[in-house]
Amino acid sequence: MKKLFTILFFLLIVKGNVNSQVLFNENFAYTAGDSIQAHGWITNTGTTNPLLVSTPGLIFSGFPNSNIGNSLILRPTGYDAWKGFNQDSTGAIYTAFMVRIDSAKGTGDYFFALLPSTSTTNYTARTYAKDTTGGISFGISRGTVASGIGWSSTTFNYGTTYLLVVKYNFIVGTTNDEVSLYVFNTTAPLTEPVTATVGPVPSTAGDAVNIGRVAVRQGTATVAPYLYIDGFRVTKTWAAIVTNVQTTSTVAESFKLSQNYPNPFNP
Repeated sequence: MKKLFTILFFLLIVKGNVNSQVLFNENFAYTAGDSIQAHGWITNTGTTNPLLVSTPGLIFSGFPNSNIGNSLILRPTGYDAWKGFNQDSTGAIYTAFMVRIDSAKGTGDYFFALLPSTSTTNYTARTYAKDTTGGISFGISRGTVASGIGWSSTTFNYGTTYLLVVKYNFIVGTTNDEVSLYVFNTTAPLTEPVTATVGPVPSTAGDAVNIGRVAVRQGTATVAPYLYIDGFRVTKTWAAIVTNVQTTSTVAESFKLSQNYPNPFNP
C-alpha cells in the first residue's frame, strides 16, 4: 500500500513540474477589434493607436501556439502595454512568439521586451527590428541603446511569419545576466541550438531583479516597425517552447486502487 501511494505522489509531482515550465500564454483569442486592455493587458504609455486585436492569427509550423485565436497589430507609434505572470529570477527564461513584419526603418526600434514584476520602465531583453538594404535585421539588448544592441548578421523577409525565441539567463553577480535571440523560419528544433541568431549580447545595463511581465511597444514613428505579433509563450525550458505543455497543474479527481493492494477504505 505504501508503495502505491508513493507512486501516485511521484506522478503528481512530475505532472506539476512539467506544467510549471510554462509561465505565460497569450494567443489573443478575443474578438477582432477588441482592445487588449479588456483582456488583462495594462497600458502604461501612449495616447494614440490603441492596441487592438487583429484577424487572423499567425501560423508557424510546429509551434504549439500557432493558429490559435487572432493576433495583435503594433504600429510605429502609440500605446505600450504589459501583462503579468508569476515572477521568476533563477536560471533561464524563454519567451517565444510569432511575428510578421510588414515595414521597418533604417535605425530600428524595439517592439517587445520583458519587465520585472513591479516595474513599467526597466525594460530588458528588448527585441528590435530594422531595415537593412530591403530586408529585416532583428536585434536584442539587455537595456538601453547605449548599453549595447546585438543585430542579426542574416537579413529576413518582409511579410513572412517567423518564430522568435528570446532567452534571458540569470547569472549570479551584477551586470552579467545574458540575453540571446533565436530566429526561425522553419520548425524550431527540439533541443536548444548551441549558437543563437544573436547573442549572448554584452551589456553595461543592470541585471533584472526578476522577470514577471511581458511588454509590447509601439515606439517612435521615425524608427519603429509595423508588424503583427501573436502566440506569446513564456517557459522555463526550451522543450516547453516546442511541445504542447499545459499551463496549469492537474490533480486527479479520483484514484482506483488495484486488487493487488489492500484497500484501507473498504477492507
